[in-house]
Amino acid sequence: METQKIRRSDRIVMEIPIEVRGSDSRGSDFTEETHTEFISRHGAAIVLKHTLGREQEVTVRDASRHIEGAARIVGLIKPWCHGYSYGIEFLDSSLEFWGIRFPPLSESEKAAARVLLECGHCHSKELVYLDALEAEVLEASHSLSRPCGRCTDTSLWKVSVQAAGPAPGTLAGTQLGSAVPLRSKRAEDKRRHVRVVVHMTVCVRHGFLGEDLVSTEDVSRGGFRFKSRKRYSVGAQLSVAVPFAPGGANIFVPARIAHVRELLGDNTFVYGVTYIPVLKSPELGF
Repeated sequence: METQKIRRSDRIVMEIPIEVRGSDSRGSDFTEETHTEFISRHGAAIVLKHTLGREQEVTVRDASRHIEGAARIVGLIKPWCHGYSYGIEFLDSSLEFWGIRFPPLSESEKAAARVLLECGHCHSKELVYLDALEAEVLEASHSLSRPCGRCTDTSLWKVSVQAAGPAPGTLAGTQLGSAVPLRSKRAEDKRRHVRVVVHMTVCVRHGFLGEDLVSTEDVSRGGFRFKSRKRYSVGAQLSVAVPFAPGGANIFVPARIAHVRELLGDNTFVYGVTYIPVLKSPELGF
């Protein structure tokens, strides 16, 4: 049995226009205008009409940033009616092809939320792991004051325009309540992680129940709670984006339902979600 390894970076769901050049499985040269499905520090998932084999090399070009790099096909993710979804990995591991700083995945242990932020001065972009209180501040003020490596100074960071969706504090156009930290000493003593009452739009994906756009009841570094009319069972495996911006750059991570409580007479359930450590797939380890 092959041992699984820790994935090297989170994956951001983003459609970035790219050009791919190479030779298909028949040896015919091609150049194709396409896009990414998601990106990571070391590669991406891309859609192509051409059939390619594992370990074939291609050249990927991002015209908007005037950058190109050699990559290898890690494997087929899934076929589509319009083509194929492939995982690719850049041959130069030091190449910052997407112009986004990805922090080490080990730092994600503190994350109550994951978001793509942009420096207000130099417009550098970073995938940022937020703890519960930082998520509360971002939801309330729509910005964070944090150091910028390029500016070598502290600057104001906001959600990247490339990742922008509904205004913070809204769910499908409906204004949500303000964020209030939990102060119950008893609750803090019983739980491993302090919870903060903050309402953020979250996307919950389930293999059979599909997507569920919900609002958090509270968040912590270990997970979050939400209400839904859908029936999830305890232990159900999920993919969640916290926060979620429709049409924006979202970071989905694995999670599971830890507990369920039914609200009597309302046909609604309160769910507690626990994050699952992100593992690197032995087949598509980019």
